[in-house]
Formats: sequence, C-alpha cells, structure tokens
Amino acid sequence: MTSHRVVETDRSLHAMKLNREQRTASVRTGRQVLDSADAAFASAPAARLGRLVADRATPGNHAVVVGAVHAGLGVPVQQAVASDLYAFAAGCAVASVRLGRIDFRRAQRLLREVRPEVARAAGAALSARDPRDLHASTPAADAVAAAHERAEARLFIT
Repeated sequence: MTSHRVVETDRSLHAMKLNREQRTASVRTGRQVLDSADAAFASAPAARLGRLVADRATPGNHAVVVGAVHAGLGVPVQQAVASDLYAFAAGCAVASVRLGRIDFRRAQRLLREVRPEVARAAGAALSARDPRDLHASTPAADAVAAAHERAEARLFIT
C-alpha cells in the first residue's frame, strides 16, 4: 500500500471515531506501538508510518500502525486481520474478568463462542478494497462512550 493510501486510510479511520476519548486512545496506543516497533520488529512500513506521524501528516491510529507492523513482518493480510480481531475480543474478555463480571473459564468459553462472528468480521474487513469502503455503525457504543467521556468517575480511558 502506498504512503498516500496509508495516510488516507488513517485519516478516514480517525474521522470515524466520533468520541474524543476513542480517537485519543487509538492514537496513543498507535504511537506506543510505533515507539517500540523499530527496536522490536525492524518493520520498514512501520518506520515509514512513524516518520509520517512525527511530521503530523497522519494521526497514527492503532489499527493502521499494527497493519504496518504486520506488513513489515510479512504476515499475510488474512492472518493479520484475524489476529487483531481476536486480540480485540480477548481484550473485552479480560476487561470482563477484571471487572468481576465473569470468571476466566467463562471468558475462554466466550472466546470460543465468538469465533464465527470474528471470522465474519474478518471477511467483511477483508472485502474493503478502498479507504472509502471503511465504515462504522456502532450507535449504542458511541452513545455509551459519549456519556463516559463526561462522567465524573471512569473505569477506563476508553
């Protein structure tokens, strides 16, 4: 993918995040990955993206940064998408365990149960061929995030 398409994709993704907290968290974690990617992975695409982020040409959202790292490591696109979606699902399960809503055994069962949905989501993501194909429709999550952003007490940044 050319630098122009990476920047276009990164900016589009950033614009889709309606809540300031979500944008901030995505850029913060993206930059943290960029900071360690060079030493840990020597990923040329991540290094190029890091220069674009440092020059403020693009925000450096987590998903785009991780994609650049995967590309530099030669990870096939299908595996990169599936692993990132699994990591998201695992993160949700870990948060549920930490909040005391479920135990670790239930978290493992949930991860097994959501495999078909993760595969469908990966297929939908892989069908995008152009940055204009990116879209988001999470009205309930956006409403909760908006309320959380203004709450006096918050459990997590995102």
